Amino acid sequence: MKDKNCRLCKLERITPWFYETENWVVIECDTCKVPMYVHRFHEEPSKQIVDEMVKDAGQRFPNKMIDMRRKKIPEHMHFHMRN
Repeated sequence: MKDKNCRLCKLERITPWFYETENWVVIECDTCKVPMYVHRFHEEPSKQIVDEMVKDAGQRFPNKMIDMRRKKIPEHMHFHMRN
């Protein structure tokens, strides 16, 4: 499901994209300029998908920490990779 008013559902290519799968994309956050994992759908992903995203994040960005706080867009699953 997509929400036509959600910025993360639209996934416009306004910042670099690092990687994508059928379930998520890894893009540069346009606010804080760090890698951000975004679930492609406007619903909470299964535990399996979240686990896959977290595993991928640990492998791609081993020197960064996962920040699961959703500040500006709380209704769409995403997380940031911070120093």
